[in-house]
Amino acid sequence: GDNYMEEGLTDGALGLNSACMGEFEESLDYLRQARETAEAHGLPNLMIWYRFWMCLNGLIRGNWEQAIEHSGAGIPLAVEMGDLWNQAWAEMGLGYALFFTGDRERGLELIRDGVRHNAETGALAVISYAHGQDAEILALDGQLKAANVAAAKTMEYVNQGDTYGAPYAHRARAVVFSGQSKPDWKRAIESLDAAFEIGNAAQARPDLAITHFRYAECLHKKGDLDAAREQLDQAKTLFRDMGMDWWTEQAEGLRGRIDSGAPFVWFAPYVDGPPSI
Repeated sequence: GDNYMEEGLTDGALGLNSACMGEFEESLDYLRQARETAEAHGLPNLMIWYRFWMCLNGLIRGNWEQAIEHSGAGIPLAVEMGDLWNQAWAEMGLGYALFFTGDRERGLELIRDGVRHNAETGALAVISYAHGQDAEILALDGQLKAANVAAAKTMEYVNQGDTYGAPYAHRARAVVFSGQSKPDWKRAIESLDAAFEIGNAAQARPDLAITHFRYAECLHKKGDLDAAREQLDQAKTLFRDMGMDWWTEQAEGLRGRIDSGAPFVWFAPYVDGPPSI
């Protein structure tokens, strides 16, 4: 059993790495192998990890339905097995996906539950990712002070060597600096540059594409429309190349708003129309 578990965990790690680099189909192939191993050898522990990886694949790609399906299935499974760590991650994954599909309140609530449960496990591995996602969601929700606190918390862990949440924290800070009543454009741009640096070093194309997208939003808010279009073109090219369809639509929606002279709004989603702002 242990050997099969190890084999499945290896496939999962490879699958997650592929997703982080924007190779989503390759990622799904690895994750399928992990699921087959779990099913063939009756490994419920591996199946719960499979749910976690499939949720992350969906979150990174912007395939919210996939993320919701697998995190939704993962929560009761984790509760039943007394696995608080996987429960925490499933709650955060579900919360993040629900926020991006429009259920902001429930999304924020679940992310908070997940961050709390994660802290209760005492397992500090990749906890910066949890706080980084929290910071990004709070910033996009307009809760700038809370976002700043979560970003600072993220960076505490990043400085201890857990760097997964750093791009989220930097993007959140960019939203905070450009969203204050007197925008600090210099610090906003510095934050985005820091996110680019990490994305480039890790060859994390989905992260880079989303940073280009946020950069375009900041520039739209600043009124620098040509530069915003330039960032958006780079984002859209990357999104399209990776098959990040939802994000490609968002980029097209934002481009439409910029070209038609529509007023700036933070993160719409732009395709389904902006929120009631």
